[in-house]
Amino acid sequence: MNWLRFGILLAVLALSGACGSNDEVTSGSAKVDFEITDAPSDDASVKGVVVTIAELKIDGKSVEGFQKQTVDLKAYNEGNTKLLGNTTLQSGTRGNITMVLDLDSDANGNAPGCYVLTQDNTKHKLQSTGTGLLELAINKQWTVRTELENKVVLDFDIRKAITRSENTGSQYSFVAAEDLRSSVRVVTRENAGMIRGSFESNENVESEKVVVYAYKKGTFNAATETQSGENQIQFRNAVTSAEVKASITGETYTLAFLESGEYELHFIGYNVNESDGRLVYGARLDAESNVNGNVGNLVKVDAGATVQISSSVKGIF
Repeated sequence: MNWLRFGILLAVLALSGACGSNDEVTSGSAKVDFEITDAPSDDASVKGVVVTIAELKIDGKSVEGFQKQTVDLKAYNEGNTKLLGNTTLQSGTRGNITMVLDLDSDANGNAPGCYVLTQDNTKHKLQSTGTGLLELAINKQWTVRTELENKVVLDFDIRKAITRSENTGSQYSFVAAEDLRSSVRVVTRENAGMIRGSFESNENVESEKVVVYAYKKGTFNAATETQSGENQIQFRNAVTSAEVKASITGETYTLAFLESGEYELHFIGYNVNESDGRLVYGARLDAESNVNGNVGNLVKVDAGATVQISSSVKGIF
């Protein structure tokens, strides 16, 4: 009986030690950096998209010490970010980040606070159904951990967030509230990877610009994604997108801050409308991708890793 009691005591002590070890990992507080980046606009006449963030909230509570700041989103893409600020938070799971945008005045008190800058250097105030301050709440669970560098990226997809009125020609507005919320992704750097690709076009396919859209496996539907909805958003279910650009090594693209998983890449050719500078949908390009010597339609992305792929156009769909 004594040996039995001794064995039980050892088991209890071992269990207590294990629990204490886990508590050391998950309890306490940690520093969290908040960064912002953007995905490209499909409007070639847009030179800059400027937003003024007056306040940042975590689960409804203001981040202490946050300083109002004005950011040109178009200056931060392809994996580049702007540090908005940092704070110390208790470890554990969070479920909501809110950016409070000042529509009327920027960080220096100048008007407007949020606007589109066109190529002729004209500022077009971003309109909204509300006035003054616009609260943009993004519901996404993320975790603060004491043993890691906690870096939270707000990926602001301006292609989905902003619409242009056909009636006024130069008037830009934020999309409706539900679409606006879905235009911002919350990604923790530790859980994200990246795709860097080279691109080879086909001389028989004429496109002035090519954009690549990343979709989670099995979520792309050509019939619906190529149609414009109420807010004129094509490819609205794409996780992110990137413009194929000329570089010293050829045509390349970067798809950043992709959470672990399998993705489909869809390449779209556009032409530029000379009258207003907007990109006009041309055609879906039939592109073949090569990943580590394997040809296929799916690209697997792991956290913290960069996947190098090459893509070449075979024709159009």
